[in-house]
Amino acid sequence: MLQLNMKQMLKSKVFWFSIILFAMGIAFGYLENTFYQYIDENGVLIESWFMPLSFLCIFIGGIGLFFVAVKAIWLTIKKSA
Repeated sequence: MLQLNMKQMLKSKVFWFSIILFAMGIAFGYLENTFYQYIDENGVLIESWFMPLSFLCIFIGGIGLFFVAVKAIWLTIKKSA
């Protein structure tokens, strides 16, 4: 039964959208730390929009993956009962 839920989960658009958002968040964080973050001559940290965008993408992607996992667990429990 778990195998059936895994197949359903891999066909889910929410699952793939969440994976893409999560990967984009990691990529934005990498870009921010590699290219756009520096300290100027006055000691002020200069950042771009990639850092808040990375947090937002990781957060939304994580919530989507959480809901997909809850749905898969719910369907597994429902079918076994």
